Amino acid sequence: MAKKYKLAEQDLLFVEESDIAFQSIYTPDHSSRYHEKSVLGIEKKSVELIMKKLQLTFKEMSDLLHISERTYHRYKSTDKMDLSVSEKSLQLDELYRHGRSVFDTDSDFASWLKLPSPALNGKAPISFLTTSFGFNMIHDELGRIQHGIFS
Repeated sequence: MAKKYKLAEQDLLFVEESDIAFQSIYTPDHSSRYHEKSVLGIEKKSVELIMKKLQLTFKEMSDLLHISERTYHRYKSTDKMDLSVSEKSLQLDELYRHGRSVFDTDSDFASWLKLPSPALNGKAPISFLTTSFGFNMIHDELGRIQHGIFS
C-alpha cells in the first residue's frame, strides 16, 4: 500500500513565494510539486495573486482558465479551485517565474505577453496560453530571448 504524505500549508501556497529564478519544468521535484498542488486545488486568492502578477483582467484570466467570469466570481477567496483551473493557474505561475528571469520587471513581462510578436507570426504570446502546447511554445520563445536567439 502506498504511503500517504501530508503537505504543509506553506507548500500549498507555492504561488505566493517570493520571485525566484525559473527552474526547469522537467525536474522531478518541481513537476511533482506542481502536480500535487493541481490535484489538491489552489485557493482562489492564489489564482488572483497570479492574475495580479501577470497584470491580467478578470476577462483575460477567465478566458485562460476556460471558465466564465460569472463562475469565477462565485468562488470565495478561500475556496479551492478544481483540478483544471488549478493546473492552468500553476502553469501561469510557472510562466511568470520564467518570464521574470528574462525581463527586468513585471510590467515588461506583462507588456511582452500582450504585444504581437514577429516570432509568433504577429500574434501576442498570451493568445497561445489556452493549451499546454501553447505554454511550451512561449517557454521556448522566452528561452530564445534569454539566450539572445531572435527568431
